[in-house]
Amino acid sequence: MRSHAILVNVGRGFAVDSADLAQALEDGQLHGAALDVLQQEPPPRDAPLLRAPSLIVTPHLGGTTQEALQRLALICANQVWDVLTGKKPEHLVLAR
Repeated sequence: MRSHAILVNVGRGFAVDSADLAQALEDGQLHGAALDVLQQEPPPRDAPLLRAPSLIVTPHLGGTTQEALQRLALICANQVWDVLTGKKPEHLVLAR
């Protein structure tokens, strides 16, 4: 790809090698990237791709069915309940 190109992957995580993409963004061989799927999901906290410049990562919504949304609502409600009752939520996200 040309150095002014922006890579967009919204299909399959395995289509893009995360390490190569991180290096291309770091070296300026690619202008930017936007992804809603990753090679490894969830990515490791220390994944070089997550520190790469000019990268946008959004949630993948391919599984947004009525059943999935109901399950997600239940998971969210349970996590809020856990926090309000002094428990550690199962899916805790820490800020860097």
